[in-house]
Amino acid sequence: MTSKHPDDARYDDETLLDGIKTRDRYGGKSHMWLKRQMKKTGFPAPIYIGTIPHWKLGNLRRWENGLPTTPPPAQVARGKQGVEVLKEARRKKKPEAPPPPPPVRRRRRPAKALDPV
Repeated sequence: MTSKHPDDARYDDETLLDGIKTRDRYGGKSHMWLKRQMKKTGFPAPIYIGTIPHWKLGNLRRWENGLPTTPPPAQVARGKQGVEVLKEARRKKKPEAPPPPPPVRRRRRPAKALDPV
């Protein structure tokens, strides 16, 4: 797949494209198409900024030319591998502290007998 964008040459490989621009690059495909391509063909994984996925233009160009792409940084990895990383991190929470000991029950003193007046 080659790009049909005539101004593509003026952007460097580190330029980030959001989901809409990435889908427009491939003819207005759906977001599900991007997910399927990531699963089946090694389409580059996105880099998340907040909750918004972005793709490096250089990774998209390499994928179009059949070259391997660089993975996103581990701290922002998403997709199937990222979910596994997050699940593993949640599992590795520090161990729970043992429950506190039960309160000490003190016996009541017996009531003093009152003297009749």
